[in-house]
Amino acid sequence: YAKEAIQIEVEEYILKPIDAGNLKEVFGRIHEKIGREMDEKRNVDKLREYYMESLPILQENFYTSLIDGRIPEGEVEKYLSNYQIDLTGPCYVVSILHISTTDIPQNMNPFLLGVSVKKLAEEHMEGEWKSRILMYLGDIVVITQLEEQEQITAFTDFMDQFCRLAKHVCEATVTAGIGYVCDNLPDIRLSWQGARSAVSYRVIYGNARAINIAEIDPMENVDERWEEQEIQGEEADRQDSEINTELEEILADSENPLPDEENPLP
Repeated sequence: YAKEAIQIEVEEYILKPIDAGNLKEVFGRIHEKIGREMDEKRNVDKLREYYMESLPILQENFYTSLIDGRIPEGEVEKYLSNYQIDLTGPCYVVSILHISTTDIPQNMNPFLLGVSVKKLAEEHMEGEWKSRILMYLGDIVVITQLEEQEQITAFTDFMDQFCRLAKHVCEATVTAGIGYVCDNLPDIRLSWQGARSAVSYRVIYGNARAINIAEIDPMENVDERWEEQEIQGEEADRQDSEINTELEEILADSENPLPDEENPLP
């Protein structure tokens, strides 16, 4: 009997003759044990529910950290597993959909215009390209997996068509900056940097079109060029700030003119 009891995992046992008090204690202990197990299960279910609700935010934070190069190479696979992200590649490219802030439709909120373009991109890329689309630093970022590097030509053509579509549907002037194709996930930050560089070339090549950085500037010494661009950008921002300060001082002086020598103030 003892062997059979162990096999069926009994919780308690009672010897004859049965005592009512002893029986009550046994059932009380079983009831408490079942209650604790139910509480633990409810807590696990709540944690799982909270995790699933938080997953989109966790995934988006992972993507932005990845393209910024803030995730150590040895930890990438861990986050992919924990956040249920499929980035098997084998090739990756980052693109930026930049909306011109000088050509916003009348009475349209710029942020809502960005949301509209993002939704349009999701609708037209679904089923055709394996992409994840998110908003980051005021632009729409598209992280795309390619089967082979040669697909970048077709992808560039697609993005070029999308820019025209966004103008027609959303009345938004969109420039698609396409970064370098990479085959190592931690190197995706270089693709992100290339996409940002590509967008900056809109001054030369025009808006409402796709610009592939690899067609303009082959991927050589990317890190050095990017650092140089960052320094140039900081210097440009500093100069703009100084100019704005001088203009404010001039405007302030014009609002408070000096007394005229022929018509002095009383």
